[in-house]
Amino acid sequence: MDKNEQEVLKEETSNRKEIHKDNKREEEVEDREEQRSCIVLVGKHGLRETGNAATLYRLRDHVISGSYTCVLIDPGDVNKNDPASEVISIREQYKISAIVGIHLYRSSSVLLKCKELDIPVICYFGGTDVNENIRDPQKLNTMTKVAAAATYLIAFNGDMKRRALSLWPFLKDDTIKILPQAVTVEPDQGFECYSWIRESEKSFYSTVATTSCVNNENEDDTPKGNKSHPFHAVADIEYQNLENQRKWLFDGRPKKNDLSFAEVEKCPSCSSIFNLNAKNRRLPLPEEYNPLVVLVAGLRPVKDVMYVADAWSEWQGRQGKGKMIIIGPTLDDDYTRNAMAHARRLNGIIITDKLSPTACQAVIFNATVVINTSLSEGMSAAILEAMALGKPVLARNIPGNAAIIKHGVNGLLFNTPEDFVKELEHLQQNPELVETMTTNLLNYLHSNHCPEMEKKSLLQILRDTETIATNRKAM
Repeated sequence: MDKNEQEVLKEETSNRKEIHKDNKREEEVEDREEQRSCIVLVGKHGLRETGNAATLYRLRDHVISGSYTCVLIDPGDVNKNDPASEVISIREQYKISAIVGIHLYRSSSVLLKCKELDIPVICYFGGTDVNENIRDPQKLNTMTKVAAAATYLIAFNGDMKRRALSLWPFLKDDTIKILPQAVTVEPDQGFECYSWIRESEKSFYSTVATTSCVNNENEDDTPKGNKSHPFHAVADIEYQNLENQRKWLFDGRPKKNDLSFAEVEKCPSCSSIFNLNAKNRRLPLPEEYNPLVVLVAGLRPVKDVMYVADAWSEWQGRQGKGKMIIIGPTLDDDYTRNAMAHARRLNGIIITDKLSPTACQAVIFNATVVINTSLSEGMSAAILEAMALGKPVLARNIPGNAAIIKHGVNGLLFNTPEDFVKELEHLQQNPELVETMTTNLLNYLHSNHCPEMEKKSLLQILRDTETIATNRKAM
């Protein structure tokens, strides 16, 4: 064998060794991936603009940060005849430690099949579960099966837990964990709110025959008011006031207050709640939009978005200015069609299609007040986002809202449409109240809705679930 042949042989041998090493490394990586526990999250997330989707993607980030693999399943995409097939497919690739559902009823088909597959089940109560679905015997029966199958159930607040224990007395108290939703906001700094409102008005009053903007009348009767009315300074509290509140929120612990809504550990830091760049300023809107009242909700009956519309329209007609904007995706075609027809007959109110989360937060940031009119809520993400952006909140007095808002302290609650108008005027006439509530609501968020605390609590629940499953197998 000559020298050249020896060199070639040596090189080939070296290459084979390197290939062998690479293959071994790949096998080790694959082995590690197989060994990593997988958490499957089940919930509707096709529309990124809904509260459910925001919750699921935030929980996914928490799960991944805990060194788990995470897979999302939308129950609407699952084969109804074989809801277990997708989970079985995932289990062929990963070691599934638990399946976490959002809403007992909506996720029930997948969760119950997972129980049959001996996969531990965890499920969050939705507001619809404990407020609406319990009225339907068939849905209640299905939710009862899920509740019985779950290792842990998670409630956003104490009221939801109490209702669940009343509905299902077989549940043990320590089976239901209270874990308030966290909130993070990052409004789009380039979003032109004024231009968007103008375009939304034109679109709303034009004849567009689509599901998301239904118009059953050919009309161009945009209500116009020209009355002059002195408007108090609430809507003109400038960004620096919010910036002052943020200084102590980010640079140090908040001051003590009497807001003790949730029994959770205090967060070490909540700077991730509000990632607003100093360049982002709330640009003053024309006086005709003062006050700017914003309602963010998917358009379906339980959100009752037209609840205060007539009272607002009458008030707005007297003032000659102000705008109410309802933002949200169509979730019920008939309801949306009727709501839009109703709104077109009123003063100062428009309904617009969904916005991206960051654009929607930019609109909230420019609002005078954010409102919630729902018949029932678990925990409104829109209310939490408004609070994180330093906005006053006016919410219907229902258990889910009252769990977040202490009337007159960190927000305002109303019982009737007339009460809504009264509280709105009270808000306008008392800028000092707005400033005090802003301080209090930021304190409240810091103590109760911190992403780090939510992550820590969720990961502990997952670890406890794994321990319980391991102990059961060892018995």
